[in-house]
Amino acid sequence: MTFYELGLLTERWRMQQAREDRRAALSAWILASVHRNLESQPDPFDFIEVIAWLGHGFERPRAAPPLAEPPTADEVLERAKMLNQLYNSAPTNGTRE
Repeated sequence: MTFYELGLLTERWRMQQAREDRRAALSAWILASVHRNLESQPDPFDFIEVIAWLGHGFERPRAAPPLAEPPTADEVLERAKMLNQLYNSAPTNGTRE
């Protein structure tokens, strides 16, 4: 698994956790609204207010930046040749074999 794939999986997991947290916040909102003291709290609670109590700041997911096209085989070969040339010409303390 590459780091890029791991990053995608991590982002997917975060999105899933956010959905599950929203469900829990909705349950908390309903319970808080039903059991509120009407004398001290005549107005119903806002969903955002309950989310703040739970320590969350849900945001709409941002659009992912467009993915760069992967390099072609010729581009990879050129990079490999360049790196090979760079590292083969570097001094190696006189122990070149």
